[in-house]
Amino acid sequence: MRTSLDSIVVGLDAEYSNEVLQEVLQTLPQGVMLCTALREPSGSICDFTITLANASVAFLTKRIDTPLTGRTLLQEFPQSKVDGTFARYVEVVLTGQSFTADQFFAETRNILRVVVAPLGDGILLTLSLLTENAEIMLEHRAEHDEQSNTVSHRLEQRFNAIFHNSFQFTYVVSTGGILLEINQTALNFAGLRAKDVIGLPFAAMNWWSDNTDNGTDKRANNAHDISTTKIQAALFRASGGEFVRYTTEFVSFEGTTATVDFSLKPIFNATGDIDFFVAEGRDITALKRVESERDKERQLADTFQKLNELKSEFVSNVSHELRTPLASIMGFAQTLLRDQNITPETARKFLNIILQDGQRLSRLVEDLLDLSRIESGKVELIKSSVNLNDIVEYVLHITSAEAASKGIRVECVLPKQPAIALLDRDRITQVLVNLLDNAVKFTPEQGTVSIGLLLPKSGKSALKPLFMRITIADTGVGIPEHEMSRLFEKFYRVSQKGKEIRGTGLGLAIAKQIVDLHNGEITVQSEVGKGSIFTIALPVE
Repeated sequence: MRTSLDSIVVGLDAEYSNEVLQEVLQTLPQGVMLCTALREPSGSICDFTITLANASVAFLTKRIDTPLTGRTLLQEFPQSKVDGTFARYVEVVLTGQSFTADQFFAETRNILRVVVAPLGDGILLTLSLLTENAEIMLEHRAEHDEQSNTVSHRLEQRFNAIFHNSFQFTYVVSTGGILLEINQTALNFAGLRAKDVIGLPFAAMNWWSDNTDNGTDKRANNAHDISTTKIQAALFRASGGEFVRYTTEFVSFEGTTATVDFSLKPIFNATGDIDFFVAEGRDITALKRVESERDKERQLADTFQKLNELKSEFVSNVSHELRTPLASIMGFAQTLLRDQNITPETARKFLNIILQDGQRLSRLVEDLLDLSRIESGKVELIKSSVNLNDIVEYVLHITSAEAASKGIRVECVLPKQPAIALLDRDRITQVLVNLLDNAVKFTPEQGTVSIGLLLPKSGKSALKPLFMRITIADTGVGIPEHEMSRLFEKFYRVSQKGKEIRGTGLGLAIAKQIVDLHNGEITVQSEVGKGSIFTIALPVE
């Protein structure tokens, strides 16, 4: 082949006639083409005109019925622009350097060895289908297979790197529910190896349990059954083509619990059938912890806001409660000092008012001090064995005057036998005075207030403590349902449209805390317009 090529070049240099050159070329088994460069106005080469082509070119490229002379390379071989061959032809003209390459021709499904040499302002191409073509094909195929294997290996490496280093638990599950693949993240969490779980039913979930060294599940059977049922339900839904997602908890082999955003997705093939499922579990424990902290912060902020509102309301109420008696005391005191002609009877009346308002201020201060001491834990109950009958009768005595002034009938039902309990006499008295005073205050004239004491049934249970129950009922205005939940809040007072309510709203809050200190309970039932019933349950110790 080399001798023939040299002969052609020598013949061209000797300026053989075109006829002689054609005869020489036609006798060569190699395909030979002479091409002249076509240039743009800028001087760059844009194509090559085929000025000469022998019969072997037509045979090798299957262009027997198509004359090549006068056409261009890109017209006949456009793929050379795509595969970069044309650029190499241009480089030969520009550098004067030859090159040899094996090229695949789609028309013939053959690989031809191409030798390209510079020739003036053009190129000389020889095409050869050599006897070693099969060898070349094998060489190319081996090279292609090696490249394919290299690419496949790289892709596999990248897939494994992504699959096993993902922060998510990832699983590949067959349509029959068998685990096909599991990534290293999930295995590390479970403390197992892939061979321990691949091939097992995915719904078994043994690798998500709190396992011992031998793999036995230490969790409660019902918890395991619930998890299994959820996975089975998810597989059933996914088998119908549904993307399933829910939040659950996984327990690691170390006993730590992770909150997981779990999903199961069906993967379809080209025909629309499900090939397999991809299950993923994203550990959202930290996210849930942050959300929980945010919820706590929001609740704390709400609590602070409510406290601020209560504080503002308290300051307003206390200011009002202080201002009214103080204004009365100062006004009547100034009158007594300035008016020299005031009668003894009027002076006595003014002094009584001053005394009453002073007592009102004293009660307010005592309530505030009581509340402060109870909330700070500085109150210690002084318990003794007392008869509740005596306390009830005493409370009735000190509140009877106020009830009589409004024409309110007071009823009392006490047991005949002593009602002995271990209590702080003064504190329970304080509670009953507050409740009975409220009953009288909120009951209109000619109404009824009743107080009763119910002893527990005989016999004592070691598992359930016995309680005495004191009930204070009235036929007053009642309490609206929407205010019942706030009734025992500090500083809260039930609203009465068009009426001024005496007190600071501390009485019921203090009463509840005193009852709580006795391990008792205070409850209320009420209906607007019909009255209220307060019940105090105190344990019999």
